[in-house]
Amino acid sequence: MTARGAPPGPGAGYQLVPGNVAFRSVRRVSVEGNRFTHLGAQALDFAEDGSSLVIKRNVVEDTSGGGIGLNPGAKNRNNRIEDNWVHHVGREYRGGIGISLWGDAAGHR
Repeated sequence: MTARGAPPGPGAGYQLVPGNVAFRSVRRVSVEGNRFTHLGAQALDFAEDGSSLVIKRNVVEDTSGGGIGLNPGAKNRNNRIEDNWVHHVGREYRGGIGISLWGDAAGHR
Protein backbone atom coordinates (compact mmCIF):
# COMPACT_ATOMS: atom_id res chain seq x y z
CA MET A 1 0.00 0.00 0.00
CA THR A 2 1.34 3.42 -0.83
CA ALA A 3 0.26 6.64 0.85
CA ARG A 4 0.20 9.78 -1.27
CA GLY A 5 -0.77 13.15 0.09
CA ALA A 6 -2.58 12.91 3.43
CA PRO A 7 -1.84 10.18 5.98
CA PRO A 8 -3.62 6.89 5.25
CA GLY A 9 -7.16 6.42 6.43
CA PRO A 10 -10.59 6.20 4.90
CA GLY A 11 -11.21 9.33 2.85
CA ALA A 12 -7.78 10.77 3.66
CA GLY A 13 -6.38 10.88 0.12
CA TYR A 14 -4.50 7.59 0.14
CA GLN A 15 -4.05 5.39 -2.90
CA LEU A 16 -3.62 1.61 -2.79
CA VAL A 17 -1.28 -0.42 -4.96
CA PRO A 18 -3.49 -2.98 -6.73
CA GLY A 19 -3.37 -6.62 -5.74
CA ASN A 20 -2.38 -9.43 -8.08
CA VAL A 21 -5.05 -11.56 -6.40
CA ALA A 22 -7.90 -9.30 -5.32
CA PHE A 23 -11.15 -9.87 -3.46
CA ARG A 24 -13.96 -7.37 -2.79
CA SER A 25 -16.67 -7.72 -0.15
CA VAL A 26 -16.21 -11.44 0.50
CA ARG A 27 -17.07 -13.78 3.36
CA ARG A 28 -15.64 -17.14 4.41
CA VAL A 29 -12.67 -17.17 2.02
CA SER A 30 -9.59 -19.22 2.86
CA VAL A 31 -6.19 -18.67 1.24
CA GLU A 32 -3.79 -21.31 2.57
CA GLY A 33 -0.47 -22.84 1.57
CA ASN A 34 0.27 -20.71 -1.51
CA ARG A 35 3.40 -19.04 -2.86
CA PHE A 36 3.20 -15.49 -4.26
CA THR A 37 6.53 -14.47 -5.78
CA HIS A 38 8.06 -12.03 -8.30
CA LEU A 39 4.92 -9.89 -8.58
CA GLY A 40 4.55 -6.34 -9.91
CA ALA A 41 2.08 -5.13 -7.29
CA GLN A 42 0.71 -6.24 -3.91
CA ALA A 43 0.29 -10.03 -3.62
CA LEU A 44 -3.11 -10.37 -1.89
CA ASP A 45 -5.69 -7.63 -1.62
CA PHE A 46 -8.91 -7.91 0.39
CA ALA A 47 -10.92 -4.71 0.07
CA GLU A 48 -14.15 -3.30 1.34
CA ASP A 49 -16.12 -5.57 3.66
CA GLY A 50 -14.35 -8.86 4.37
CA SER A 51 -15.40 -11.19 7.16
CA SER A 52 -14.44 -14.66 8.37
CA LEU A 53 -11.31 -14.71 6.19
CA VAL A 54 -8.46 -17.16 6.84
CA ILE A 55 -5.06 -16.32 5.36
CA LYS A 56 -2.37 -18.69 6.60
CA ARG A 57 0.78 -20.63 5.74
CA ASN A 58 1.47 -18.60 2.59
CA VAL A 59 4.84 -17.39 1.31
CA VAL A 60 4.93 -13.87 -0.11
CA GLU A 61 8.25 -12.69 -1.53
CA ASP A 62 9.78 -10.26 -4.00
CA THR A 63 6.81 -8.01 -4.73
CA SER A 64 6.88 -4.49 -6.13
CA GLY A 65 4.15 -3.46 -3.68
CA GLY A 66 3.05 -4.94 -0.39
CA GLY A 67 2.34 -8.47 0.75
CA ILE A 68 -1.11 -9.03 2.26
CA GLY A 69 -3.64 -6.24 2.58
CA LEU A 70 -6.86 -6.32 4.55
CA ASN A 71 -7.97 -2.87 3.51
CA PRO A 72 -10.64 -0.32 4.45
CA GLY A 73 -14.10 -1.66 5.06
CA ALA A 74 -16.86 -0.96 7.51
CA LYS A 75 -17.39 -4.63 8.29
CA ASN A 76 -13.90 -6.20 8.45
CA ARG A 77 -14.27 -8.69 11.28
CA ASN A 78 -13.50 -12.22 12.44
CA ASN A 79 -10.47 -12.48 10.16
CA ARG A 80 -7.35 -14.58 10.82
CA ILE A 81 -3.95 -13.90 9.28
CA GLU A 82 -1.39 -16.30 10.72
CA ASP A 83 1.83 -18.17 10.03
CA ASN A 84 2.63 -16.40 6.75
CA TRP A 85 6.22 -15.74 5.66
CA VAL A 86 6.32 -12.29 4.07
CA HIS A 87 9.67 -10.88 2.99
CA HIS A 88 11.34 -8.65 0.39
CA VAL A 89 8.21 -6.62 -0.38
CA GLY A 90 7.99 -3.00 -1.48
CA ARG A 91 10.79 -3.38 -4.04
CA GLU A 92 9.47 -0.58 -6.26
CA TYR A 93 6.71 1.02 -4.20
CA ARG A 94 8.80 1.88 -1.17
CA GLY A 95 5.71 2.35 0.96
CA GLY A 96 4.85 -1.34 0.51
CA ILE A 97 3.81 -3.00 3.78
CA GLY A 98 4.29 -6.69 4.56
CA ILE A 99 0.86 -7.13 6.12
CA SER A 100 -1.50 -4.17 6.32
CA LEU A 101 -4.59 -4.35 8.49
CA TRP A 102 -7.45 -1.90 8.56
CA GLY A 103 -10.67 -2.09 10.53
CA ASP A 104 -11.32 -4.87 13.00
CA ALA A 105 -8.54 -7.36 12.17
CA ALA A 106 -8.29 -9.23 15.45
CA GLY A 107 -6.33 -12.43 15.90
CA HIS A 108 -3.48 -11.59 13.51
CA ARG A 109 0.22 -12.40 13.92
